[in-house]
Amino acid sequence: MSIKKPDWFIEDKNIVPADWTDVRLFKIYNENKSLNTTTVENFKKFIDMVLYLKADGIRADVAAIKPKEFWLEIIKYAHKQNKDFLFLAEASPMWDNPAKNAVSHYSTTDELLNAGFDSYYGSWSNFADIKTKQDFDKNLNNNFKILNKHKNSSIISAIATHDQKAPILNGENYWRKVLWLSVTIPQNTYFLDGFKYGDDFLYKYENAPAKTSLTDDSEYFVHTGLFDIFNLTAPTRQKHPNLKKEYLKAIDFKKRNIDLITNGRFKLLKTGNEKVIAYSITNFEQELIVIASLDETTNQQANVTSKYIDDDYVFLNVTENNMPNISKNKISAELEPHQIKVFLIGLAKYRAM
Repeated sequence: MSIKKPDWFIEDKNIVPADWTDVRLFKIYNENKSLNTTTVENFKKFIDMVLYLKADGIRADVAAIKPKEFWLEIIKYAHKQNKDFLFLAEASPMWDNPAKNAVSHYSTTDELLNAGFDSYYGSWSNFADIKTKQDFDKNLNNNFKILNKHKNSSIISAIATHDQKAPILNGENYWRKVLWLSVTIPQNTYFLDGFKYGDDFLYKYENAPAKTSLTDDSEYFVHTGLFDIFNLTAPTRQKHPNLKKEYLKAIDFKKRNIDLITNGRFKLLKTGNEKVIAYSITNFEQELIVIASLDETTNQQANVTSKYIDDDYVFLNVTENNMPNISKNKISAELEPHQIKVFLIGLAKYRAM
């Protein structure tokens, strides 16, 4: 398209973001700083096509590469035809996107939400690098600050995205941690195809010679352990079919407890251990407690306080069958590397929960 319609694109050959070697940037502004009509109208045609297909919405890849005023125009156009059409921004306040220095109109997360985006990626793009409770708590609080500022917006739970290595490569405990954090933190749960089977995205054709090619690449190039969007050689593999049962259990748990998770009072809990995170969500009937280890190699121990543990409570260990050590109003948890434990506590009068 950039060859056939060169006037649609920015002419400076140096403006090619990072290693996205097949990317050319659409011209957003005219010389007089007004929005480029050709770009706007072509995007509107794309919106028309997606609406015709009766899709629920659009996930805008690298949404920040276009300015707020552009998205205002596009989102307004879509909502005139369908007020419930969703716009999800692949953008995070934590990202230092390589496109940021390539354009003069890079948008902040605030600007995208002000333009009408319904959701954005949270602060989890570096989740595997979060090693301490302090870092986890800081990331979570940053998400809540943005949501408090933009009341009608939500977070896409991007704990494991196509830009990160498959969780199963860090072991089943890490996979479970991603699973249960994704369904218990108040955010929109998001999983890649293949996650529920523990797909490791290790392709048997990786870097092997290609018998035929439609490009100038003679090898099957893939990013090791990453979900390869354009790879035609490996559909989702059921490498760990035993994990699917727990995946379905977690999804069902969120559905049954959706009101508690989304509307309950969220609180970060003290653990007495910088390698262990914990939080609770409470309402007038139940308390959900999540405790997880950030340590990769060593067992950890933590104690958390519950307001619901008294002489008249019902206790459910969601992720296991055994009871933890409970003394007065404290839960003592022994954790293997990357292990996560989820507890649901209810008052006895709500025994039929």
